Amino acid sequence: VRYSIAADDGKFTIGPVTGIIRTTASPLDRERKPSYTLRVTAFDLSNQSFATTADVAVTVLDRNDEIPLFTSLEYTVDVLETLRPGASVFQLSARDNDIMENGNFTFSLVTATGGGWFL
Repeated sequence: VRYSIAADDGKFTIGPVTGIIRTTASPLDRERKPSYTLRVTAFDLSNQSFATTADVAVTVLDRNDEIPLFTSLEYTVDVLETLRPGASVFQLSARDNDIMENGNFTFSLVTATGGGWFL
């Protein structure tokens, strides 16, 4: 029996004798393409050349390789000096293209030089 992959985009190879599917040198990126379907053909070497095909679904698992991004690079907020403690001042928005726990993030305040605060 011999194996081949039909119509793949060069991200995978298959051992023609072993049937082992491997990635090529180019890395996979879940954010660009989260899954692949490989059409694999197995054929015998007889005079009649019988063959069968199967689809192999490959899911690319996420890793924490994307940085969170704010929806704006700078925010300016005006507040009344009479604002009560605990009152809402502003709601930030950010996104992370990773999924599940890799896409979770938190906001925190850090002290700036000059006595201000930065997020």
